[in-house]
Amino acid sequence: MRHLRYFSNFFIICLCLLSNSVWANTSECSNFQNESLSQCANYQYNVLNLHFRDSTNIEHDVTVYRVKDPQGNVVSADVDFRVRCGDACLSNPEGAIDDALWAFRATYLADSFYVYRDCDSTLEICCDESSCYENHGGDDVIATQEDSLGDSSTLGDVTPASSNRGKKILDFIPIVDSGLNLYDRLMNDSKNEKELREELANEQETSSKFVLINTSGGGNQVCVDDGQVCTVIDGNISISSSFANADLSHSHGFKFNLELAEWLNQWFEEQNSLICSQRMSCDHAHNCTVTLSCR
Repeated sequence: MRHLRYFSNFFIICLCLLSNSVWANTSECSNFQNESLSQCANYQYNVLNLHFRDSTNIEHDVTVYRVKDPQGNVVSADVDFRVRCGDACLSNPEGAIDDALWAFRATYLADSFYVYRDCDSTLEICCDESSCYENHGGDDVIATQEDSLGDSSTLGDVTPASSNRGKKILDFIPIVDSGLNLYDRLMNDSKNEKELREELANEQETSSKFVLINTSGGGNQVCVDDGQVCTVIDGNISISSSFANADLSHSHGFKFNLELAEWLNQWFEEQNSLICSQRMSCDHAHNCTVTLSCR
Protein backbone atom coordinates (compact mmCIF):
# COMPACT_ATOMS: atom_id res chain seq x y z
CA MET A 1 0.00 0.00 0.00
CA ARG A 2 1.14 3.50 -0.66
CA HIS A 3 2.02 6.03 2.04
CA LEU A 4 1.88 9.75 1.35
CA ARG A 5 4.99 11.74 2.20
CA TYR A 6 4.52 15.44 2.51
CA PHE A 7 6.97 18.06 1.38
CA SER A 8 7.04 21.79 2.00
CA ASN A 9 4.81 23.71 -0.35
CA PHE A 10 2.94 21.31 -2.55
CA PHE A 11 -0.58 20.84 -3.76
CA ILE A 12 -2.76 17.79 -3.90
CA ILE A 13 -5.21 18.43 -6.70
CA CYS A 14 -8.37 16.42 -6.91
CA LEU A 15 -9.78 16.51 -10.40
CA CYS A 16 -12.77 14.19 -10.04
CA LEU A 17 -14.03 14.19 -13.61
CA LEU A 18 -17.24 12.21 -13.34
CA SER A 19 -18.57 13.45 -16.66
CA ASN A 20 -20.38 11.45 -19.29
CA SER A 21 -18.37 13.27 -21.94
CA VAL A 22 -15.24 11.25 -21.05
CA TRP A 23 -17.04 7.96 -20.41
CA ALA A 24 -17.43 5.29 -23.05
CA ASN A 25 -21.04 4.81 -21.93
CA THR A 26 -23.50 6.30 -19.46
CA SER A 27 -23.98 3.21 -17.31
CA GLU A 28 -24.10 3.97 -13.61
CA CYS A 29 -21.47 1.25 -13.22
CA SER A 30 -19.00 3.48 -15.06
CA ASN A 31 -18.98 5.71 -11.97
CA PHE A 32 -16.22 4.50 -9.65
CA GLN A 33 -18.32 5.55 -6.67
CA ASN A 34 -20.88 2.86 -7.58
CA GLU A 35 -18.50 -0.09 -7.36
CA SER A 36 -20.45 -1.56 -4.41
CA LEU A 37 -23.74 -1.79 -6.34
CA SER A 38 -24.88 -5.36 -6.95
CA GLN A 39 -25.59 -4.69 -10.62
CA CYS A 40 -21.95 -3.67 -11.06
CA ALA A 41 -20.46 -6.93 -9.77
CA ASN A 42 -19.11 -7.83 -13.22
CA TYR A 43 -17.26 -4.52 -13.60
CA GLN A 44 -13.62 -4.14 -12.59
CA TYR A 45 -12.58 -1.20 -10.40
CA ASN A 46 -8.86 -0.44 -10.05
CA VAL A 47 -6.90 2.42 -8.50
CA LEU A 48 -3.65 3.15 -10.35
CA ASN A 49 -1.06 5.52 -8.91
CA LEU A 50 0.94 6.90 -11.85
CA HIS A 51 3.86 9.32 -11.90
CA PHE A 52 5.18 11.89 -14.36
CA ARG A 53 7.90 14.56 -14.45
CA ASP A 54 7.79 18.20 -15.47
CA SER A 55 10.33 20.17 -17.50
CA THR A 56 12.48 20.72 -14.40
CA ASN A 57 12.48 16.97 -13.63
CA ILE A 58 10.23 17.25 -10.56
CA GLU A 59 8.01 14.21 -10.07
CA HIS A 60 4.22 14.60 -9.79
CA ASP A 61 1.52 11.98 -9.30
CA VAL A 62 -1.85 11.21 -10.88
CA THR A 63 -4.20 8.64 -9.36
CA VAL A 64 -6.51 7.04 -11.91
CA TYR A 65 -9.77 5.43 -10.75
CA ARG A 66 -10.19 3.06 -13.68
CA VAL A 67 -13.39 1.15 -14.50
CA LYS A 68 -13.64 -1.75 -16.96
CA ASP A 69 -16.92 -3.19 -18.24
CA PRO A 70 -17.66 -6.97 -18.22
CA GLN A 71 -15.96 -7.25 -21.64
CA GLY A 72 -12.73 -5.76 -20.27
CA ASN A 73 -13.08 -2.37 -21.99
CA VAL A 74 -12.06 0.74 -20.02
CA VAL A 75 -15.22 2.84 -19.73
CA SER A 76 -14.09 5.57 -17.31
CA ALA A 77 -10.93 6.97 -15.76
CA ASP A 78 -11.50 9.45 -12.95
CA VAL A 79 -8.30 11.28 -11.94
CA ASP A 80 -6.73 12.96 -8.90
CA PHE A 81 -3.46 14.90 -8.99
CA ARG A 82 -0.75 15.44 -6.40
CA VAL A 83 1.52 18.29 -7.52
CA ARG A 84 4.83 19.24 -5.90
CA CYS A 85 5.52 22.88 -6.65
CA GLY A 86 7.96 24.23 -4.02
CA ASP A 87 7.95 27.98 -3.37
CA ALA A 88 5.67 28.47 -6.40
CA CYS A 89 2.80 27.28 -4.20
CA LEU A 90 3.16 30.50 -2.23
CA SER A 91 4.25 32.98 -4.90
CA ASN A 92 2.04 31.83 -7.79
CA PRO A 93 -0.23 28.90 -6.86
CA GLU A 94 -2.48 29.17 -9.91
CA GLY A 95 0.53 29.17 -12.21
CA ALA A 96 1.98 26.16 -10.38
CA ILE A 97 -1.22 24.21 -11.02
CA ASP A 98 -1.26 25.23 -14.67
CA ASP A 99 2.38 24.20 -15.15
CA ALA A 100 1.86 20.78 -13.58
CA LEU A 101 -1.21 20.05 -15.68
CA TRP A 102 0.70 21.05 -18.81
CA ALA A 103 3.45 18.61 -17.80
CA PHE A 104 0.72 16.00 -17.41
CA ARG A 105 -0.36 16.72 -20.99
CA ALA A 106 3.23 16.47 -22.28
CA THR A 107 3.61 13.10 -20.55
CA TYR A 108 0.33 11.97 -22.08
CA LEU A 109 1.46 12.92 -25.59
CA ALA A 110 4.78 11.10 -25.01
CA ASP A 111 2.95 8.11 -23.46
CA SER A 112 5.53 8.01 -20.67
CA PHE A 113 3.62 7.61 -17.39
CA TYR A 114 5.23 5.18 -14.97
CA VAL A 115 4.40 3.25 -11.81
CA TYR A 116 6.39 1.91 -8.88
CA ARG A 117 5.90 -1.77 -8.11
CA ASP A 118 6.67 -3.46 -4.78
CA CYS A 119 8.93 -6.44 -5.40
CA ASP A 120 9.38 -9.41 -3.06
CA SER A 121 13.01 -10.48 -3.38
CA THR A 122 12.21 -13.87 -1.83
CA LEU A 123 9.28 -14.81 -4.06
CA GLU A 124 10.52 -12.74 -7.04
CA ILE A 125 7.06 -11.23 -7.45
CA CYS A 126 6.30 -7.59 -8.27
CA CYS A 127 2.93 -5.98 -7.57
CA ASP A 128 1.33 -2.64 -8.25
CA GLU A 129 -2.13 -1.45 -7.19
CA SER A 130 -3.98 -3.74 -9.60
CA SER A 131 -1.85 -6.77 -10.47
CA CYS A 132 1.23 -8.91 -9.77
CA TYR A 133 3.73 -10.46 -12.13
CA GLU A 134 6.89 -12.57 -11.93
CA ASN A 135 10.18 -10.67 -11.68
CA HIS A 136 12.78 -12.25 -13.98
CA GLY A 137 15.79 -10.37 -12.68
CA GLY A 138 15.30 -7.20 -14.68
CA ASP A 139 13.64 -8.36 -17.91
CA ASP A 140 10.29 -6.83 -16.99
CA VAL A 141 11.47 -3.82 -15.03
CA ILE A 142 13.13 -0.49 -15.66
CA ALA A 143 14.68 0.68 -12.38
CA THR A 144 14.32 0.73 -8.62
CA GLN A 145 14.41 3.15 -5.74
CA GLU A 146 14.17 2.93 -1.97
CA ASP A 147 10.86 4.73 -1.59
CA SER A 148 8.52 5.74 -4.39
CA LEU A 149 7.04 8.66 -2.42
CA GLY A 150 10.29 9.92 -0.99
CA ASP A 151 12.05 12.97 -2.41
CA SER A 152 12.10 11.71 -5.98
CA SER A 153 12.58 15.08 -7.62
CA THR A 154 15.56 13.96 -9.70
CA LEU A 155 16.31 10.94 -11.79
CA GLY A 156 19.36 10.35 -9.59
CA ASP A 157 17.04 8.72 -7.06
CA VAL A 158 16.46 5.83 -9.46
CA THR A 159 19.13 3.12 -9.93
CA PRO A 160 19.51 0.09 -12.24
CA ALA A 161 17.25 -2.82 -11.40
CA SER A 162 19.92 -5.49 -11.72
CA SER A 163 21.65 -4.41 -8.49
CA ASN A 164 18.52 -3.93 -6.37
CA ARG A 165 16.17 -6.85 -5.75
CA GLY A 166 13.23 -6.50 -3.39
CA LYS A 167 12.78 -2.75 -3.71
CA LYS A 168 10.51 -0.39 -5.62
CA ILE A 169 10.52 -1.14 -9.35
CA LEU A 170 9.87 1.65 -11.85
CA ASP A 171 7.89 0.46 -14.86
CA PHE A 172 6.21 2.38 -17.68
CA ILE A 173 2.46 1.93 -18.23
CA PRO A 174 0.72 2.66 -21.56
CA ILE A 175 -2.05 5.26 -21.47
CA VAL A 176 -4.39 2.68 -23.03
CA ASP A 177 -3.86 0.36 -20.05
CA SER A 178 -4.35 3.21 -17.58
CA GLY A 179 -7.54 4.42 -19.26
CA LEU A 180 -6.17 7.94 -19.74
CA ASN A 181 -6.68 7.56 -23.49
CA LEU A 182 -10.30 8.53 -22.79
CA TYR A 183 -8.95 12.10 -22.51
CA ASP A 184 -7.39 12.01 -25.97
CA ARG A 185 -9.44 14.79 -27.56
CA LEU A 186 -8.94 17.13 -24.62
CA MET A 187 -5.17 16.51 -24.51
CA ASN A 188 -4.64 16.98 -28.22
CA ASP A 189 -6.90 20.01 -28.66
CA SER A 190 -5.75 22.12 -25.67
CA LYS A 191 -3.60 25.00 -26.89
CA ASN A 192 -2.14 26.23 -23.58
CA GLU A 193 -2.09 25.61 -19.83
CA LYS A 194 -5.15 27.68 -18.96
CA GLU A 195 -7.24 26.17 -21.73
CA LEU A 196 -6.35 22.67 -20.56
CA ARG A 197 -7.27 23.49 -16.97
CA GLU A 198 -10.56 25.09 -18.02
CA GLU A 199 -11.41 22.13 -20.26
CA LEU A 200 -10.80 19.74 -17.40
CA ALA A 201 -13.13 21.85 -15.26
CA ASN A 202 -15.79 21.93 -17.99
CA GLU A 203 -15.75 18.13 -18.28
CA GLN A 204 -16.70 17.87 -14.62
CA GLU A 205 -20.37 17.59 -13.72
CA THR A 206 -20.93 15.75 -10.46
CA SER A 207 -17.91 16.47 -8.25
CA SER A 208 -15.94 19.51 -7.15
CA LYS A 209 -12.19 19.76 -7.56
CA PHE A 210 -10.46 20.02 -4.22
CA VAL A 211 -6.87 21.12 -3.65
CA LEU A 212 -4.92 20.38 -0.49
CA ILE A 213 -2.31 23.07 0.19
CA ASN A 214 0.71 22.40 2.40
CA THR A 215 2.47 25.68 3.31
CA SER A 216 6.09 26.25 4.24
CA GLY A 217 5.11 26.56 7.90
CA GLY A 218 3.64 23.07 7.93
CA GLY A 219 0.00 24.13 7.87
CA ASN A 220 -2.63 22.62 5.58
CA GLN A 221 -5.67 24.12 3.86
CA VAL A 222 -8.25 22.89 1.37
CA CYS A 223 -9.48 24.97 -1.54
CA VAL A 224 -11.92 24.24 -4.36
CA ASP A 225 -10.71 24.88 -7.90
CA ASP A 226 -13.06 26.13 -10.63
CA GLY A 227 -10.43 25.83 -13.35
CA GLN A 228 -9.12 29.35 -12.84
CA VAL A 229 -9.14 30.22 -9.11
CA CYS A 230 -8.85 28.01 -6.04
CA THR A 231 -11.00 29.31 -3.15
CA VAL A 232 -9.90 28.33 0.35
CA ILE A 233 -12.35 26.48 2.62
CA ASP A 234 -12.30 27.56 6.28
CA GLY A 235 -10.75 25.09 8.71
CA ASN A 236 -7.65 23.00 9.07
CA ILE A 237 -6.14 19.64 8.21
CA SER A 238 -3.36 17.77 10.02
CA ILE A 239 -1.53 15.08 8.07
CA SER A 240 1.27 12.58 8.64
CA SER A 241 2.13 9.15 7.27
CA SER A 242 0.10 7.52 10.08
CA PHE A 243 -2.91 9.84 10.61
CA ALA A 244 -5.04 12.56 9.05
CA ASN A 245 -7.54 14.89 10.74
CA ALA A 246 -9.79 17.47 9.10
CA ASP A 247 -12.23 20.03 10.51
CA LEU A 248 -13.72 22.20 7.77
CA SER A 249 -16.70 24.55 7.39
CA HIS A 250 -18.34 26.36 4.48
CA SER A 251 -21.65 27.76 3.19
CA HIS A 252 -21.91 25.73 -0.04
CA GLY A 253 -24.64 23.36 1.10
CA PHE A 254 -25.18 19.66 1.65
CA LYS A 255 -24.20 18.32 -1.80
CA PHE A 256 -20.86 20.13 -1.68
CA ASN A 257 -20.33 18.92 1.89
CA LEU A 258 -20.96 15.32 0.87
CA GLU A 259 -18.53 15.60 -2.05
CA LEU A 260 -15.87 17.11 0.21
CA ALA A 261 -16.28 14.40 2.85
CA GLU A 262 -16.21 11.62 0.26
CA TRP A 263 -13.09 13.02 -1.37
CA LEU A 264 -11.21 13.37 1.91
CA ASN A 265 -12.26 9.89 3.01
CA GLN A 266 -11.35 8.23 -0.28
CA TRP A 267 -8.09 10.10 -0.65
CA PHE A 268 -6.71 9.22 2.77
CA GLU A 269 -7.99 5.65 2.78
CA GLU A 270 -6.76 4.90 -0.75
CA GLN A 271 -3.51 6.84 -0.68
CA ASN A 272 -2.44 6.51 2.94
CA SER A 273 -3.91 3.12 3.90
CA LEU A 274 -5.82 4.72 6.78
CA ILE A 275 -9.22 3.93 8.25
CA CYS A 276 -11.39 7.05 8.50
CA SER A 277 -14.46 8.10 10.44
CA GLN A 278 -16.37 11.30 9.76
CA ARG A 279 -19.17 13.57 10.92
CA MET A 280 -21.16 15.99 8.75
CA SER A 281 -23.81 18.60 9.47
CA CYS A 282 -25.66 21.42 7.67
CA ASP A 283 -28.21 23.99 8.88
CA HIS A 284 -31.11 25.61 7.03
CA ALA A 285 -28.85 28.45 5.87
CA HIS A 286 -26.57 25.93 4.09
CA ASN A 287 -23.79 26.41 6.61
CA CYS A 288 -22.03 23.04 6.85
CA THR A 289 -19.17 21.29 8.60
CA VAL A 290 -17.26 18.09 7.94
CA THR A 291 -14.96 16.47 10.49
CA LEU A 292 -12.72 13.59 9.49
CA SER A 293 -10.41 11.46 11.63
CA CYS A 294 -8.17 8.80 10.04
CA ARG A 295 -5.76 6.37 11.71
